[in-house]
Amino acid sequence: MKSGDRLWITGAEPTLHPGLFDLIARATGRRIGVRLYTNGRFFYYEEHARRAAAAGLQEAAVPLYGADAAAHECVTRTPGSFAQATAGVRNLARAGVRVAVRVRADEDDDDLDALVACAVKLGARAIWFFVPDP
Repeated sequence: MKSGDRLWITGAEPTLHPGLFDLIARATGRRIGVRLYTNGRFFYYEEHARRAAAAGLQEAAVPLYGADAAAHECVTRTPGSFAQATAGVRNLARAGVRVAVRVRADEDDDDLDALVACAVKLGARAIWFFVPDP
């Protein structure tokens, strides 16, 4: 990789890697833009969001499967995951990281409107629509 390139850190849940902040810092030290695909729950803790921003994380993409806990957790099957993910989006945005919220493009119009409104309220700077696998 060379200066100006981008590094996307993905795979299962990359925030579980113990060297995440060092990896981000090493890449940004080489002038490589770093983006992270995450479920956002790690950033429920403000300190993690601040450390990621300080290391140079530029952008994080976080999926939201609904505009409320019931809808989101129906997909994740993890109680509390909506509160953690939305806090993560908010904390990352407050720390200066650009956040993109991923939403399913197959939702009905009312659900999409609610999801987009939720993402904007949380501080997301982009909305990515994805079509789930059949």
